[in-house]
Amino acid sequence: MPAAQDLIGSIYDAASEPALWHEVIARLVRKTGARSGIFYDHNNVTRQASILGAEGFDPHYLGVYEQYYAALDPWHRHGETRPVGEIRQTASMLSAGELRRTEFYQDHLRPQGLFYAMGGPVERSRTRMAVFGIQGSYEHGVFAPEAEALARNLIPHLRRAYRMQETLDAVRHDGMVFEAALHLLPQSVLVVERDARLLYANTAGEQLVRDRDVLKVVSGRLRAVHRDDAAALARALSPVPRAVDGAASVMLRRIGAGRPVDLRVVPLRRSNRAEWSGRIALLAEVPPPLRGLEALAAAFRLSPAETRLWAALAAGRRVIDVAEESGVSVNTVRVQLRTLFEKTGVHRQADLLRLALEQRPIP
Repeated sequence: MPAAQDLIGSIYDAASEPALWHEVIARLVRKTGARSGIFYDHNNVTRQASILGAEGFDPHYLGVYEQYYAALDPWHRHGETRPVGEIRQTASMLSAGELRRTEFYQDHLRPQGLFYAMGGPVERSRTRMAVFGIQGSYEHGVFAPEAEALARNLIPHLRRAYRMQETLDAVRHDGMVFEAALHLLPQSVLVVERDARLLYANTAGEQLVRDRDVLKVVSGRLRAVHRDDAAALARALSPVPRAVDGAASVMLRRIGAGRPVDLRVVPLRRSNRAEWSGRIALLAEVPPPLRGLEALAAAFRLSPAETRLWAALAAGRRVIDVAEESGVSVNTVRVQLRTLFEKTGVHRQADLLRLALEQRPIP
């Protein structure tokens, strides 16, 4: 029916935005000519209710229903044994005389001018039951067949939306727990778009950006502070690395004293891992001081000059810096670097540092 179709979209909107349940119930109250309406979660252990959405109730009565009258509600008690998704009018569960003799009616319904209701259980588990209902006055009488048909058409959608909300709530909770864990990590974690727009940083990552000696944020995008590292960072982010595990790394120099930062670049996949999400995680680590480099140099049969070059590069020095400090030409240092690559079997300066950190002497 058109009235039901009108409400279905807003029901699913409320699944992702729970604050919209109040508007859903308000629209349903208007369409059925009811005086009030409610959608609530009932805890079977504590016998208390948690309101998801309501319309036409004084906030005071909503509060006392959650804390006290939910346990006395005879309509709810009848609903505990009814099939999920079944819509019934309360007049078929409880006579007018029986209802008037209850504390629930005398102290809760009567002050609000309510007498008849219609609704049913939306979902049920061992510990909880979700319930939907609309209410009217004694003068209003029982609800018309058209209103009953509307409620019956909507309740399957209420059930699906309620399940969707439960799933989304669990995902949000898991995300909050995961984010809290990330903030406890000593390692810097940053998430960016492919164009380096910063989306997220854990506590260590925020500090790394605030220090502005390795990375900085310019117009919302992550940039290398050392100008000679800008191109290397851009290459690491785009195109996306095509390594076996989808990851690569770039060594970023630090302005001033201090060891460089090894930035691991990990494209984030969607849940099925078949498609790139368009976002990239950056895991930043400061390598520990090198130890045992002399043993590795002996294993690779390096010259003293090649050993010094390896140590200088691992400390974040540039080729031009090594040349100036050694009193030789840049071309001489580049020749030494090519020889160093050949002897160690690597092709990048970042690999030289990683090889030294692994401390794996080659037989």
